Formats: sequence, structure tokens, C-alpha cells
Amino acid sequence: MLYSIKGKVSFIDRRFIVVDAGGIGYEILVANPESFTIGEETFLYLHHQIKEDDEFLSGFRTQDEKEAFKLLLHVNGVGPKSALTILSNVRYDDLLVAISNNDIDFITNIPGIGPRAANQIILDLQGYIAKSNKENAKQYSEVKAALKALKFKVKDIDRVLPQIYIPNCTNEDIIKEALKRLHYAETLGQK
Repeated sequence: MLYSIKGKVSFIDRRFIVVDAGGIGYEILVANPESFTIGEETFLYLHHQIKEDDEFLSGFRTQDEKEAFKLLLHVNGVGPKSALTILSNVRYDDLLVAISNNDIDFITNIPGIGPRAANQIILDLQGYIAKSNKENAKQYSEVKAALKALKFKVKDIDRVLPQIYIPNCTNEDIIKEALKRLHYAETLGQK
């Protein structure tokens, strides 16, 4: 199984890039091909998918992006290309909040996603997100206590924490993301 690749970008298409590594060119589907530059040295985490009539690689700059992609593949009717389209148009955190809040309008604003697909995304992923949140309840409780010790208001902490989903993370990872969001809210005067 392929896990990652490091090499030079040799070709860019509207849906994929080609990465030359060890004398072999790998065609890799990516969310935003225009964000790459020909000749650039790149490192990508890979998802290798084999179907009865097709085989392809999808590439991601971060582990979180890869986890988001894999989560979207759980949705009935969403394949790799649709998942990459979704990830190229919205931040993963924003998508999770929209799913948690049943925000069909947000999801239907993603190009190529109609009301039926939006409903399917919410239906298929809400349970998964709720399950993940329950599994992480102890971790979020510890993070909440740490943020309270830093003198943040409970209402602000409770507003920010449900928006954070970082697969396979530590308490420190969640605290860092929460601090960014809390400080950003302070900067905007929303606190």
C-alpha cells in the first residue's frame, strides 16, 4: 500500500498533477492542482484506491486533509473526484460545522452539490461525527478545563470546541486550534 510520495511536479492538469519520483511519473488526483508549480519539490500523503475497472491515487498536503477525504468517501454516492471537489471549495472544519448544524444551504453552495447530495452528506456523516465526538468527550473535557484555566469564558469555549475535529490528535493540538479561533474571535470583536 502506498502511503506518501516525495518528488517534483512535472505536469499539472485541472484535476490532477504528475509527480516524478525515482524515475517514475505518478498521476495523482488533488483538490487544488493550481496550487502546485511545475518543477516544485512536493510531499503528499496518498490514498490508493482500486476499483474493478479503475485504479488511482489521491494526494494530500496534510494528514487532516487525507482524513477529511476518507470521511467523505463514507457518503453514499460520493466518490474520490466528488470528495476532492468538496475539499477544494470549503475548509474541512466549516464542512463539519455545517453537517453538525444541518446547514443544507452551506453544503448546497459547494459547486456540484445539490439538495439531494447535501442531505445525503448530512445523513451519512452526522452519526459519524457524533460518534467521534463521544469518543473524544474525555479529551474535550480536559481541553475545556485547560482553556478555563487560561481565563477564557465557558460560553466562548463551548462555541469553539464543537467546531474542532482533528483526527488522531493530542490535547495540545486541540488547544492550539481552539486558541487560534478564540483569539481570532477576540480580534473581530465577537467575544
